[in-house]
Amino acid sequence: MDRPDHSTVEKIWADQRFAGRLVEWSSAVLHRTLEIVRKDPGQRGFKVQPKRWAVKRTFVWITTRRRLACDYERNPAHSETMIRWAMTDVILRRLTRGRPATRQGPRPLRKTTP
Repeated sequence: MDRPDHSTVEKIWADQRFAGRLVEWSSAVLHRTLEIVRKDPGQRGFKVQPKRWAVKRTFVWITTRRRLACDYERNPAHSETMIRWAMTDVILRRLTRGRPATRQGPRPLRKTTP
């Protein structure tokens, strides 16, 4: 059985918490490869994990939209549509920016005169 929705997705990455039956389920039901992103065995403290950081960053972009900050939608199709709108907005803003992205730093304090 081929999945008509998202047919171009070939590989899925997941956190190590999802190891186990999810790997077999994704292979049997979704017909997709699920790869578990694991920490290095000797790692101590925080370290950016490849692939995982891209997913978390995308969730941050999505949740900056008010309707996606909480689960307002009752119908999953509505939620999916809102996610598509949010990501379309992100992409369009990047395409029309016309300059490299810059990160805003802290604003200088204004001196108030008495």
